Amino acid sequence: MTIEQTIDIPADHRLMFDIPQEVPEGKAKVKLFIKPFSKRTKVRKPKQPLTEDDDSIPEGAVPLGDGTYFIEAPPGYTPPPPDPELAAIMKEAEERAERERTDPVYRAEIMAHLRKSQEGGPIFGGMDGMEFQRKAREGWLD
Repeated sequence: MTIEQTIDIPADHRLMFDIPQEVPEGKAKVKLFIKPFSKRTKVRKPKQPLTEDDDSIPEGAVPLGDGTYFIEAPPGYTPPPPDPELAAIMKEAEERAERERTDPVYRAEIMAHLRKSQEGGPIFGGMDGMEFQRKAREGWLD
C-alpha cells in the first residue's frame, strides 16, 4: 500500500500518522521520504549520536568515525552555492595547485627531493631507521 500526501511540517517538527484500518496490526516496514519545497536554513544535529540499533537510521546510511552517518543525496539534488568567502579560498587553492603543478621550478625542486630520498641519503640524522625507532621509543612508558 502506498500513501502519498502533501503536508505542512509544524514548528516542533512532530508528525502523527493515522494508519488505514485495512492495514493489519503487527510489524510493518514504513518508509518516509521527505522532499521539502523550500530550502532549510539551519541543520540540526541530534542531541545524542545515533547507534547502529537505532530505527531512525535510513537504509544505505554509511557510519562515519565521528558517530554521524553519511546519507547519499537524492537524485536531482543540487547543493547550494558555497559561501563567497569559502569560494574565494577554494579558487585561490585551485590556482596555487595548478601553479605548482605546471611551474617548472617547483617541479624540479620536487624531483630533486625525490632523487635525494631514493639515493639513500642521511635520513633520520644519518641513523638507520630501526635505530631511530629504538631511540624514539626510549622515552615511552611501558
